[in-house]
Amino acid sequence: MVLFSLAGFYAWSPFMNNSTAAFYAWVTIMLGWPLIPIILQQVRGYTGLPEGYCQKCGYNLTGNVSGKCPECGLDVPPAPTHETPE
Repeated sequence: MVLFSLAGFYAWSPFMNNSTAAFYAWVTIMLGWPLIPIILQQVRGYTGLPEGYCQKCGYNLTGNVSGKCPECGLDVPPAPTHETPE
């Protein structure tokens, strides 16, 4: 059983032929591919910045003890302390 036929899909319009469909597909892909990282960033909450940087603006938070980013004001968790047991 065939659920989807490309020939039937493009047959609805007398102006839609294979080259026109290929053009629209190409334009959609060329305009859409830059949006993939943005969509993944929104879905995953991933900014690509390592720990120690503000996840909103990218400011280096080394030595920051205030708990807020001085650039954008985002509340940031305190840096983990590496205490050695005695």
